[in-house]
Order: sequence, then C-alpha cells, then structure tokens
Amino acid sequence: MLKRKKRYTLEKDVPFAKSVIWDIQRSYYADSGINAWNKSGTVPHYVSSNPTVAYSYAEIALGFFRDRSKISPDNTDPIYFLELGAGSGRFAYHFIKQFSDLYDQLGIKLPSFCYVITDLSPHNVEYWKNHPRFQPYITSGRIDFAQFDATSTDGITLDISGKTLHRDSLTQPLIVIGNYFFDSIEQEFLYFRKGRVYDCMTTTISTINPKRAETKDLIKALELEYNYTSRKLPLYDMPELNHIISTYQAEIANSHIYIPTAGIRCLDYLRTLSQKGLLLLTADKSQHKLVDLDKRGASKLVTHGGSFSLTVNYHAIGQYVEQIGGACLFPEQPYYGLNHSVFLLLSQSQQYTETYFAYSRFINQFGPDDFFSIKKHIDQSYPLMSIRHILGYLRMSHYDSHLFLALAEYIHEQLEDISPKDREGLYKTVHNIWDLYYFIGEEKDLAFEIGMILYELDFYGEALAFFQQSITTHDVDIATLFNMAVCSLQVGDIKQATQLVTQVLADNPSYEPAIDLSQRIEAIVDELNKG
Repeated sequence: MLKRKKRYTLEKDVPFAKSVIWDIQRSYYADSGINAWNKSGTVPHYVSSNPTVAYSYAEIALGFFRDRSKISPDNTDPIYFLELGAGSGRFAYHFIKQFSDLYDQLGIKLPSFCYVITDLSPHNVEYWKNHPRFQPYITSGRIDFAQFDATSTDGITLDISGKTLHRDSLTQPLIVIGNYFFDSIEQEFLYFRKGRVYDCMTTTISTINPKRAETKDLIKALELEYNYTSRKLPLYDMPELNHIISTYQAEIANSHIYIPTAGIRCLDYLRTLSQKGLLLLTADKSQHKLVDLDKRGASKLVTHGGSFSLTVNYHAIGQYVEQIGGACLFPEQPYYGLNHSVFLLLSQSQQYTETYFAYSRFINQFGPDDFFSIKKHIDQSYPLMSIRHILGYLRMSHYDSHLFLALAEYIHEQLEDISPKDREGLYKTVHNIWDLYYFIGEEKDLAFEIGMILYELDFYGEALAFFQQSITTHDVDIATLFNMAVCSLQVGDIKQATQLVTQVLADNPSYEPAIDLSQRIEAIVDELNKG
C-alpha cells in the first residue's frame, strides 16, 4: 500500500494579495541576494536582461529625450531613470552602456540623466555599488542606487548623491523601467461570473515540512486551493481601481483575473515624484486585451527555484493609465514571449512623437520578441553557420555574450582557414562582446573563451590580458596558465613565460606541452646568453 503524502497547511482562506506566499518570496530574494541569479540560482532573467531588450529600450528612451528637448527646451534639469526590482543589475548595465553610447554619439543638446537602480534587497544594492562595470558611471554621476520597496511611499533616497526623490521633486518626467517586476509583487485574485465579483480566498498547503525546509525548496512544494467569497462593491479606495472592477463586472462572463493592485498603487505613487508624470517601459508575461482575460481558470504558481511569478494584467494597468489621461503603447503584432509595452503617464502624451516612433520601430516593426522567435530557429542551425553568419548573428543580437558562448566551439572549428576579412570582423566582435559583458559569478568563463580565440588569431598580447582576467574570476587551471606562458613567450616576456611554465610543471610534472615549452624557453635563453 502507498502511504498518503503528508500535507501541511500554512494558512487557510486568506485574500490572495495577503497570502504567505508573498512573504516567502520576499525572504528568498532577501536571503539569496545575487545568488538568486548566478550559478547557484534559478531565477530567469536572460530573456528580459539581454542586450537586445536593453537596446530597444535605449532607443525609445532616446526618442523620449528628443521629445523633451522640443517640448521643454529651456528645462536643463536631469531626467531620472528608476529601474524597479533590478535584481542582478545586468539589464541596468546593458542599458546604461548602450544608452550612453547612443546619447554621446548623437551630438545634440539633450537633458542630462541619472539612472537609479533599485531593489528590495540591500545585498543587491551593495553588490551593484561595488561592481567594476558601474564604477565609470558612478564617477560621471550617470548612475545611482537605492533600496526601494514597491509598497513604500516614503520617498526614495539615493545612496551616492544623497538626494531624496519625493513628491514634485523632479521637474522632468521620471522614466520607470520594470521588467519581470509586476509579475512578482502582490496582486489581487478575483473571480467574475455573471456580473458578480468573488474573492479567491486562498489556502496555502506545503507537501514538505515548512519548519525544516529551505525557502527555495518550500516555494516548489506549495499548493494553492481557493474558496469563493462574494465581494461588495466598491472594493478599493482608488476610483481608478473600482472602475477597472466595474468594467470586468460588465464585460467578463466567467473568469479568474489577477488585479495588479500593488503595481498600480506603486505607479500612482511614483508619478507624484515628478511634476510632469512618468514614462513606463515594461516587459512581462502579460495580457493587454480584454477578450484574452475571459474564460480563464484558477492558474497555478509558476516557480523558478525559490521564487514564483504570475501572468500580469497589462489591460488593467492600461485602464488605469487612460483614466488619468495617459496613453498606452501595446504590441500590434502577436507576441510569443514577453509583452513589451510602454505607458505614458503624462499630460498631452500625443506630443511625444519621437517616443511613439521609436516604439513603432524598435518594438512593433522588429523587436525583442521577433528576435527571440528567430533565435529559437537559429539555435538549431549552429553547426551549419559559417564565421560570416555567426558574426552577423552576434551583431544582430547587439553582442550578446550568452549567444557567443553557445557558438564558441563552432567558431574554433573554423579558425584554421579564416579569411583576413573574417579575422578582422571576429577581432572587433569579441571586443564588443566583452565591453557589454556583466559578470555575476557564472561558471562559464567568457574571458577564457575570448582569450582562446585571440590566441588562435595570433593576437598574443591581448589574449594574455584575457587569460589574466579569467584567473581573477575563475579557478586557476593548467590550461589557462599554459596559454599565458605561450602568450608571454610570444610577446617577448621570457621571465614571465618561465615562471608560468614552472608553475604548470609543479602542478603536473608530466604535462607534455609544458615540458616541450620549457625546453623551448631554455633553448631561447641559451641562444640569448651566447649572443
């Protein structure tokens, strides 16, 4: 006989937005810090934190800056960016690098800017402040940091400048970026049927003992059950939220719907920080059409290690934005991954023509979702790709290190017969990839892979620099030390070559390539001594 699995009830019949699951998730992020995203974590972030998404956002933001220079040419105050739930900080680096490059190359008078990276976890804030990639932007004043809770309305104090963003403190609109943010903060869960509204009262059950489980294991063991309680209208103290409920009450026949109450309240607060409102750039698993919200059952939690996410109701956010006089930009084409949308919580939003044009060009005409549809096909074709195809693909990805690492073995296979033109193109490409790379502790060693390619292309001095970079972030191994010894010899540093090959042989006296290299060095030294 099979024994019945023990189940532990964590709570019974509470409103979904007040469920213990939100506390568990907060604990996971607070305890894990950067480990939630690096080699020991499983929180997905690549699809929303890659160079392609960052470039599209950078172009839209640059359009917004051009609009501001036309709408308010005499306002020289800076425009502040505020990234919500920035996590690893990888998107922030991809964005600030590409936006700064575009901004500086444009060569026209635009407002200055400061990109503020925020997260709930103070561990993440400290990590960003010390990350080597951010140091030049800290020095220039283009980046700042803050701990921020989406439910807070106490002002946002910046760590570097000490400035506090509070009500009406900004004279330029605030630009808010929220990728994979609204799916991870509190939402209401309501059931609509025949004009009536019910609260999905939530019972949370664990299949493992919660007192003995680690947070990352507990999330995966949770099961949710619902009882339905009729709700009296109005539900909220915000008229905009009550209007959204009235719309669903009238238009939805039978469906379970998430209401992003915490997200909408957060936006309602953030827009008060500026006298001019805000622009929101966001990407998430989401729906923005009313028809797609109907006839939906009670969905389960989608878990990622110690975290979970929900589908976001962008239709509700759009309803809120339109009620306060703003405008929404949604994808015009079907999308298969994330919904990349822009919300203009601004008066006279129709004046922002450059912003509209940039969204049309870099999201609707060909955007990140299109690129990732193509990527899934190209992933199957790596063995068939020539160097020329690979270089074009990496440029199209805006020099994505993730894709480069997946293609590295196919690049190595073609280096023996590489043409001078492709050699030049590959040399430039690997440097561009490195410039856009943001290390968070991954096991894959990008510096080593680039060093190997430069080594095989006979750029020994630069290869040596990448091998040296490799041993600062990854374990020192014989292959790296041997390659450094060869490169040192090729650039004429016999002393360093001798030291390195001696170190290799001390670890592995029978390593034949090192024995041969040692004998070669001895012969060179003998010739020099004779001379």
